Amino acid sequence: MRYADRSMETDATYVQIVLGAVDFALDQLARISPMLVLWIALWWWQRRDAAPTLHTMTTQTYAQAIGPQARAFLWWIGLGPLVVTLLIAVVLATQLVSAWGTTFFILFGFYSFWFLKGSDQVWLQRTAVLAIALQVLMAVGYAVARGPLAYEAGRMTRSTFPGPELATKVQEIWSSHVPDQPLLLVASDTWFGGNIATNISEQTQVFISADYFQSPWLDPETALDCGVMVLYSPDSRGYWSAELMALYERMPIKGQFTQQWSSDTSPVFTVQYGALPPTDACKAVAR
Repeated sequence: MRYADRSMETDATYVQIVLGAVDFALDQLARISPMLVLWIALWWWQRRDAAPTLHTMTTQTYAQAIGPQARAFLWWIGLGPLVVTLLIAVVLATQLVSAWGTTFFILFGFYSFWFLKGSDQVWLQRTAVLAIALQVLMAVGYAVARGPLAYEAGRMTRSTFPGPELATKVQEIWSSHVPDQPLLLVASDTWFGGNIATNISEQTQVFISADYFQSPWLDPETALDCGVMVLYSPDSRGYWSAELMALYERMPIKGQFTQQWSSDTSPVFTVQYGALPPTDACKAVAR
């Protein structure tokens, strides 16, 4: 509920809200585009080679065969969430996040068979061939595009994020100031801090956006006793909250370093860091 409440806050104009809803709808269309390709391929296959699908006695389409109540269910439950979300966003002037549409399309697969008719076995085989081919093409294409192609092109993608390199530099900076205590807490956003913490050690935790509500595994009374590194990059994407910036300003040790994203052609970005050494209470926390 808190997430929903914060998401309702916006200073965008009404025109921007409407345009945002249109962008959201177009983004969802792009997300289901592989299914649209499957639908077009099945429709074309039926027109090109209809005889194998019609060796049964029925001439009804699948939509006609399931009955009015089942069709109504597929329309209302299949399309309802997407339509209602768009209407609410426009009426209440709420900006939409593209990822919110992830679960809207669970029933959309039924629409691929809406106007088809004939043998279930034939359509099952055809669908399996097309779906498997699409899945393989998407998997290979995504892996190549987000991996070697992104690396060689120097694009700043998450798949080429230099987590291990950043973790090494952060660990070196921490050890130069605190040689006798491991780094156990990193304050940053989820992605940036999570990558660094994961590559430092299994014991290193993330103080997400310096917000105890988002980091319930931390005790506000003792969380900073064993020290913390605050990390953010003004050059890369990330959510640098007001709480995180406030914590950074409190750090007695501050500095910055640069890091190349991936290949020699990739951008170089700056990382700002702040460090708070452990207090005398750290030994008590460890015990």
